[in-house]
Formats: sequence, structure tokens, C-alpha cells
Amino acid sequence: MSPARVVSLVPSLTEAVALSAPGSLAGATDWCTHPAGLDVVRVGGTKNPKTDRIVALAPDLVIANEEENRESDLAALRAAGPDVVVLPDEPYRFTADDGPEAFPGLPCALVDGRHLTWYGPSLTGAPAVLGRALRAARR
Repeated sequence: MSPARVVSLVPSLTEAVALSAPGSLAGATDWCTHPAGLDVVRVGGTKNPKTDRIVALAPDLVIANEEENRESDLAALRAAGPDVVVLPDEPYRFTADDGPEAFPGLPCALVDGRHLTWYGPSLTGAPAVLGRALRAARR
């Protein structure tokens, strides 16, 4: 079950929350522009959120990102009571050893890295893009 009230402090996550749990998004940063026409309370920027405004919204969950948001703001929110979930900037930290040469003899599909992340606007089209690329690699 989705939390009843969510505040997103990360623009790349806001659209995913708005589309996957309609009606649950109570607040978002001034920089959250998707989906178009997003009508929620604005809570400042990613680096300078208005924690008092966020707390006043009485969210069940605040979603943050380790790269976008400051620990001092997240600590203030945690102290005020809502659950604060801090997600990594990427779901997997790629290294130089992760290229196609690391998997000799296996089919390889090169795709835009945005389709390999687990949040944001690219999430909607990722299954089709990745499916086409993987099918082409197996031919």
C-alpha cells in the first residue's frame, strides 16, 4: 500500500511517484516540473528545502537522494517525525570493469544509461527500449 502523503525532494523521482501513486504526492521541490501541470505544495529547492513547510504538510514519507539533498536538512526532517528515505544517486555504481569486455562471449546491447536507472521519466519507456536492444543483441 502506498503511503498516504509523500513529499519528494528529488525532481527525477517526483514524476515516478506522481504517476505510480496518484494522489499521494503532497509536496515537491520548486524544480519538480514533471508531470506537466503538477499541482502540489512547493517546498523550496533540493539543496535548501523549507523543512518547516515540509513538516506542516504532515507527510508519511519524504523521499530524498544522497547526491541532491543535504544531510543537515534530512536530519531535521527525521527529528520532526516523518519517515525519510534517502536513495543512492544511481542504483548501481558502474566501474571500468563493467564494460562489454568484462563478459566475453555474451551478447551485448548498448543503451542510453537513463534507461538503466530505476526512477525518473525514462522509467516509462525503459522496458520497450531495453527489450528492443536485447532482442537485437541476440540475433
